[in-house]
Amino acid sequence: SYVYIGDIGDNDGAHHFKYIYRFGEPLDDPQDNKQTITNFDKIVFRLPDSRRMDTEALFIDSGTKDLYVVTKRENPVYVYQIKFPYSSTDTVTAQEIASLPTSQIVAADLSANGHDLIMKNYTHIYYWNNGAGKPLNELLKERPVEVPYDPEPQGESIAWARDKSGFYTLSEINKGRNSYLYFYE
Repeated sequence: SYVYIGDIGDNDGAHHFKYIYRFGEPLDDPQDNKQTITNFDKIVFRLPDSRRMDTEALFIDSGTKDLYVVTKRENPVYVYQIKFPYSSTDTVTAQEIASLPTSQIVAADLSANGHDLIMKNYTHIYYWNNGAGKPLNELLKERPVEVPYDPEPQGESIAWARDKSGFYTLSEINKGRNSYLYFYE
């Protein structure tokens, strides 16, 4: 099991390169309040044609190990794929696989079995069921189901529950307002 951390946001569209850090998931140690990660891979990538876009959503297909990023500020937004195996010693160029008729996508997650994809912007959550096991570029041509959602202040995170019972959303701390973890069945 790995943890992936994306340094992929770019509010001003100023950066040619984006970075994803990958490291083995640390073991839970009840005696240790802080763990320092010293062994990690750094995946450097760019978008095609040297595009500089804000990409805040990152998810992985655990079956293929391909990584995906989704742009934020365009309408439509674009979905890019970083195919496995990805290099940790050379710059990779992500490939555009889809565009979606929405904007402001800030988070996405694909369930571990690859059957359920969710994406969110600040006001909506979109859901695709992939029980047929279609490639993502084909699945994303289908119209998603809009899932009921109570917008939260600067809600920029979404993740499936490990037991597949639902998903979580989380806000950034925004101008002194409290941030809460929400669960949706």
